[in-house]
Amino acid sequence: MSDMMNGEELRVRGPKPLGPLERQVLEILWDHGARSVRQVIDLLPTDPAYTTIATVLSNLKRKRYVRTRRDGRSSLYEPLFSRADHDAAVMGGVLEASRDRSATILRFADSMSAEDIDLLKDYLRTQESGGHGNDAQEPGGQEHDLLESGDGAPSTHRPVSNELSSREPGQGR
Repeated sequence: MSDMMNGEELRVRGPKPLGPLERQVLEILWDHGARSVRQVIDLLPTDPAYTTIATVLSNLKRKRYVRTRRDGRSSLYEPLFSRADHDAAVMGGVLEASRDRSATILRFADSMSAEDIDLLKDYLRTQESGGHGNDAQEPGGQEHDLLESGDGAPSTHRPVSNELSSREPGQGR
């Protein structure tokens, strides 16, 4: 069985909850790509024990957020899916848990910025005009792929490919 979590599994199961340090470590991997335990420690604002971060990374692997790959004598940890995929799955989980899905969606829409509403309107217009929607653009011009789930609905849930490691430090959110 593959280490890779497929998009459908992420969407259906939703992501497992993260503790604050787990999220901080995962943010580092999203921003900087695959890293060793030592490299993660070097990027943290505090100086935690090596064993603490090794345990956090093991927990993230058990929760299926990261996978390991060998690089010489080191193990590198890399995320299985993007930050956007994770956050969208969290939002989907909130909707699934809501007793009043419509009210939750409408309340969320009321809280959106004008720029986010314009982005959503543009995306929906593209979908209505028969556009494929596979090249959506995030605010700030960052492109990401929108895949279709098995039912034809758009889904951004997909594993991260290795191009993540080519990102410049500080890119991301």
